[in-house]
Amino acid sequence: VESNVVLVTSFGDTTLRRFTLDDAVPAVSINPFAGDTSNTARPALTGNAVDLISPISQVEFMLDSEPDVWRNCVATDLAYNFTTEAYSCIPVSNLVPGTYLVSVRATDSVANVNSGGTIATYTFTVLDDAPPIIVNTALAGNQTYDSTPSLSGSVTDAVTAVISMEFEA
Repeated sequence: VESNVVLVTSFGDTTLRRFTLDDAVPAVSINPFAGDTSNTARPALTGNAVDLISPISQVEFMLDSEPDVWRNCVATDLAYNFTTEAYSCIPVSNLVPGTYLVSVRATDSVANVNSGGTIATYTFTVLDDAPPIIVNTALAGNQTYDSTPSLSGSVTDAVTAVISMEFEA
């Protein structure tokens, strides 16, 4: 008798049938980001899903910013059909700066899915590295003779709030 294997024969039959029972969930690993990719607003998360018996059929990820929303990852070879599969997960839109916890789970071809403590997790940070945009709209007064001209305009940042603005004459 082997673990997770049932051998079956019927009375008088010389044929022995072997059935493998697969109740094991796939294991998932997440590759740490190489270099400084934490300032990317749509980081690609990669890793491997492995099942000892059945082929992997799906890998999904969830961000803590969208609880209970599982999104599909893509198999590196573009199809889930092996017991070991490399995957890539990319958020559908840019992430705002902050720290995120991502969870990754896999399902095998007989619907075993890892859950709870068997889900792989990884924490990463998205930084705001884009400078604010300054738009000068007007320079009032006589620009040649006025010793105190007035400059007006706006400062915007696509991601975070602008907290100060300075100028130098």
